[in-house]
Amino acid sequence: MLNVSKLARLSGVNAHTLATKLRRGTRFTAEESQRILSALHGV
Repeated sequence: MLNVSKLARLSGVNAHTLATKLRRGTRFTAEESQRILSALHGV
């Protein structure tokens, strides 16, 4: 289970952007990807 709001808060990526890209399957930018991976490694 993924808490999108918490991941957005931890990564600094806009929650709406994160949710939309996940739902649509759109690629993340390099910066977004790095922020998300850093947040996930810290959990």
